[in-house]
Amino acid sequence: MNGSQGTARAISSLFSGTVVAQTVSLLGSFLLARFYTPGDFGILAGFIGIVSIVSILITGRFEWAVIPALSGGKAKNAMRLALMAASAFAIVATLVVLLLRWPSDVPLRLLALTGLSAFLVAADRTMSAWLTRSGKFMILATNRIAHSSTTLGLQLGFGLVGFGAAGLVFGQLGGQLVAAYLASRSVSLTNFLRIDFRSISASMSSAFKLRSYPFMILPGSVANEVATQLPLFVILGFYGSEPAGLLAMAQRLITAPVSLVCTAVGEVFRSEAAKLVRERGDCLLHMLRYLKWVACGAFVASITTYFVGSWVITATLGEKWTSLAPVVQVLALLMFGQILSMPFAQVVLLAGWQSWDFLWNVGRLSGVTLTMALCVYFESEFIQTLAVFGMTSLVFYVLNLIMQLRAARRVSGN
Repeated sequence: MNGSQGTARAISSLFSGTVVAQTVSLLGSFLLARFYTPGDFGILAGFIGIVSIVSILITGRFEWAVIPALSGGKAKNAMRLALMAASAFAIVATLVVLLLRWPSDVPLRLLALTGLSAFLVAADRTMSAWLTRSGKFMILATNRIAHSSTTLGLQLGFGLVGFGAAGLVFGQLGGQLVAAYLASRSVSLTNFLRIDFRSISASMSSAFKLRSYPFMILPGSVANEVATQLPLFVILGFYGSEPAGLLAMAQRLITAPVSLVCTAVGEVFRSEAAKLVRERGDCLLHMLRYLKWVACGAFVASITTYFVGSWVITATLGEKWTSLAPVVQVLALLMFGQILSMPFAQVVLLAGWQSWDFLWNVGRLSGVTLTMALCVYFESEFIQTLAVFGMTSLVFYVLNLIMQLRAARRVSGN
């Protein structure tokens, strides 16, 4: 089997699994909308937003070192470091979250679960990096289907008995638990968690060599995630859980599927790109081939969602979701930038441009924070605030793509 056939097969297996998982989630969302209110989804979105940020913090971003590692031993040490860090800091993160001030309609009993949820997400992401490096894309696809199906089943069950927002959170946690368990079986996790003098010494040595990940890449990654979640927190805090729930449902139906599909394409791209760089020092042509198809997909998906998706979604969900249409249209514009840049988000690591990645993330966070602050100061309407966020993010996504292309050119020596 030649390289192009192998790439196509890898994309096919991972993409098909991602599509199935997202189909389950999408169809389930229309069912969940009948059992839960926009306010319930607003609280779930706040919980997921906190977990998304914490799960990045507690690994030190060592999981990003797994795929580009030059040897299996170095990749194993990076994975062990990420899992050890996540285990050590999950409880600390929970205590910090509980001490922060949150809106009155966000239950503290749910915030107490953020550490466990963040650990499960971090562990699954770390083990998925190992599976990606190993080319086990079919296992990744199967795990995603199981994750999506379990989450939906639990959330529907809790919805039937009237659990409210807690039912959505418990279902989310159950799906994360299943995903982490399946990933641990696939990577023979016991081999990574062996604690002895030799493994500890190797981990400490690796931590020193990979110090750029927690010191340079981690701050940028956190800044990027905070910039992504900031609109939700602002809307939850200043406009209430119901508008936040409208945003959350739109993200569930649009942004989340797009992100997972981009992640699937990106995982295959990064695996192939890292291999080509190790063997030939070439990355630019490989990226341009991917970018051609990604750009076409971005255009078609965005236009279709803007003109057709908003009408279909609001007509299907029912009366209490009629205010969702303009939210969907705003996110359709944002979708274009996400699809263009997300699959190539780690090319800068191959070029050693960690500082440039950090500057871009800090710049995006600063831009989003400034525009959101101005919207709150001038008491803008909810949809106006969301539109400003969408346009600001679109500009930064395009800048990110330009940066990734320049990084690929440097890797290729052009």
